[in-house]
Amino acid sequence: MLVKVDINIQGKERIKLMLCFKLKTQQTMKEEQISAMIKKEVAAWFASQQGQTDGYQYEKTFVECWRSVGQKVLQESLGRIPGSKNKKKKLQSSLGEIIVPNSHSINKMANNFRMTSYLQENVCFVGQKETFEEGSETLLKLLGIEVSNKQIQRVSEHYGQCLEEDIEQQVKEEDAPCIVKQDSSQLIYAMNDGSMVFTREEKWKEIKLGRAFNAQDNLAITKDRNWIEKSKYCAFLGGHEAFLKRFELLLYGYINIVFIADGARWFWDWASLWYPNATQILDYFHCKEYLCEFAQFVFKDKQQRDQWIKQQEELLFSDKVNEVISNIKTFIGLTEEGAAYQHKISTYYQNNQTRMLYGTYREKGLLIGSGPIESAHRNIIQKRLKLSGQRWGKPGVQQIANLRVAHKSDDWNKVVEMIKKAA
Repeated sequence: MLVKVDINIQGKERIKLMLCFKLKTQQTMKEEQISAMIKKEVAAWFASQQGQTDGYQYEKTFVECWRSVGQKVLQESLGRIPGSKNKKKKLQSSLGEIIVPNSHSINKMANNFRMTSYLQENVCFVGQKETFEEGSETLLKLLGIEVSNKQIQRVSEHYGQCLEEDIEQQVKEEDAPCIVKQDSSQLIYAMNDGSMVFTREEKWKEIKLGRAFNAQDNLAITKDRNWIEKSKYCAFLGGHEAFLKRFELLLYGYINIVFIADGARWFWDWASLWYPNATQILDYFHCKEYLCEFAQFVFKDKQQRDQWIKQQEELLFSDKVNEVISNIKTFIGLTEEGAAYQHKISTYYQNNQTRMLYGTYREKGLLIGSGPIESAHRNIIQKRLKLSGQRWGKPGVQQIANLRVAHKSDDWNKVVEMIKKAA
């Protein structure tokens, strides 16, 4: 349909104007066609609900109606579909199956997964959040679309590997953003810990997790409970040397750092070498755990045991670590096992006494426990990677851990950009 306009324009300009009117008219016709289709679908739904008294069915069928309408509108919006099989593809979208011309941007971003890029993001999200089987059920229940657990695994692990390559590149270039774009003098807490996951290749293997957050983001909820508003994480299945290179990315650009960890020598040696001005704190709960275990060898009476532990705690909170060590060494006549543990705790405290000034730390308002990293392990690693009966391939553990870390670090946009970039 052409629109005839009586206007004194000649040559190429007249042709351009006529083409413009033609395109606009075709677009208007398409919009009217889609609008009529929507009205027809909605009218049919209204008619089907006459006399409906079940509120659940009313809303359920309403959502299903709009899901169906959305799929049809999306399909219509793609324009004319070529007749040749070689010029079109069938894709799964977040609204259902559609047929897309090869030349359309939606098809160009399908990335060989036979699904739209937006659906790929949703698949990655459920893949890092729950088992692949549960993710398939979730997508069917919430979006009404079928994506198999194998498809979820394939897409999730693919983009988890893209994240892995990006991290490796950052480590290689030592090019990492600060955990937040604020003054580098902000006080930053940095913690790490490990837990075991079951792999096909090496049975139980340790995955290390690092966490860094600004002190100002540690908010008091109640007297005994805090909430950390935002953090950055890193995870690595393997040796501590490679893990520390990733951990450094969380600290890049900051000078006021507090490390809290257990007594692992490799970590403290690294911190002392590369961050000599940082504050080092031995996790107080590890420290007390040693006291409690040693007291089991010395006191059979629980009341005496608890009283002695309390006395040592009071000394620790007065920065009197040497007195605690002396008190531990005074006990004689212990069993062979008790004497061995006495030597163990004495050595542990002596090696870490400069990191056990808990009275000073509390006066400065510093955290003294590694609770935040332990809770992070439960939330990030165990909640997804240590479920009953799970056996992972080593690459798969790292890939899903990368997606978990991106989500919990509020860096999910990285995944979205990688999906777009992959096109």
